[in-house]
Formats: sequence, C-alpha cells, structure tokens
Amino acid sequence: MLDMERRERRTMRPSGTEQSSYCKMCTQITATEIVRQRDGDGLVWMKCLVCGHIFPSRWESAEEREEGGSQVYSLPAREYSPAHTFAVGDRIFHKAWNDTGVVLSKRPSGQGRSAITVRFHRLGQKTLAARA
Repeated sequence: MLDMERRERRTMRPSGTEQSSYCKMCTQITATEIVRQRDGDGLVWMKCLVCGHIFPSRWESAEEREEGGSQVYSLPAREYSPAHTFAVGDRIFHKAWNDTGVVLSKRPSGQGRSAITVRFHRLGQKTLAARA
C-alpha cells in the first residue's frame, strides 16, 4: 500500500525540467533535463546537457527525498569558500546564496587558482573561483 501511495503522490514534471544526475557517458554528475516520462511510476528519461546522452532515471517526490531518497541536493555538502579546493562531483553549500549545488567542471585559471562550474538547485549554473 505504501508503494501505491507514493505513486499517487508523484506528479508529472514538464519536459525540460532540469536537475543534476550522474551521466555514465561523461562519468560525472552533469546538468540534465527531462525529455520524456511515464505517468504515475516516476520513470523519466533524462538528457545530459553536456554530451546529449539520454538515459532512464527515477524521479522522486519531495516526500520520498525526506524519507531518505537519493536526490543529489539533499546529500551532505561542503561550505563554499574560494580558499578551498573542489573536485567534479563535490556538493557545495553557498552560504551567501543559501543554495546547494554540484561541481560540474573545473578548469585552471592561473596563479594556483581554478574556476569551477556549479549547478545550483535554485540559482542554476554559476562559475566560481577556487584553489587549484
């Protein structure tokens, strides 16, 4: 009966809804969007916005995430500081913006610094400074 209640709580998400997911082709967490979904069971087809790979995924409702689901933004995150070093896939909490995100890419920017691209839950994609 619990599974039936969970299915009823799931709602259809509009195509184009973005979230961060692990892409097997890129071998990292990337920005993805919903391209297709089935009604009621939470199965969605995600498209990686980096490489274009399309893969199935389970969409969890807010209630399921609170019950211990695997939504990437709900996992523990390190507080962001430009003095810290981050790797692709790290989860970051930006205190000033009160938002959590995932590091999508990292590139050197000179003098022991790097630029990290982060997909934030509310703010979307941002580029931040960090230690190399």
